[in-house]
Amino acid sequence: GAPQSHSHLHRTHRRVRPHHHPNHAPPEMRLTILQRVGPGRMLCYYIVYSGYYVHCTNLLYISALTTCKWLILSYPLSAKTWFSKRLHSYICITISVLSSCIPIAFLVVDKYDVSIDYRTYVCAYRYTAEIWQWLRIVFSSILGFIPW
Repeated sequence: GAPQSHSHLHRTHRRVRPHHHPNHAPPEMRLTILQRVGPGRMLCYYIVYSGYYVHCTNLLYISALTTCKWLILSYPLSAKTWFSKRLHSYICITISVLSSCIPIAFLVVDKYDVSIDYRTYVCAYRYTAEIWQWLRIVFSSILGFIPW
């Protein structure tokens, strides 16, 4: 047969850039905006402080539910008299107050120690103050006694 043209091998290939929607900025640009712009910076603080509060609240509510279930299963006849609506309210208030300990500690120690972690693209508390070496031990010890 006739020799085939190899012109398809000599085509120049353009490097194709990934398509970004005009309304979506790349992660690096979003982080720069988040770190330098006032409302973005405030959002970063909100994410850090509320994240720790919600995380602690969830852990304490799970431990309260676990403890209550354990008491109900262990002492089924007397457990009915232990749990009233007032006691339930006290438990919820106590959990809310205890959950605010870590965010309050952030504010007291160094409220400006929030930064953007470029490895994970998340706002994070940095724990750069020396007192955090001791506070981490204290908080870890307290969390170690919570029934999971």
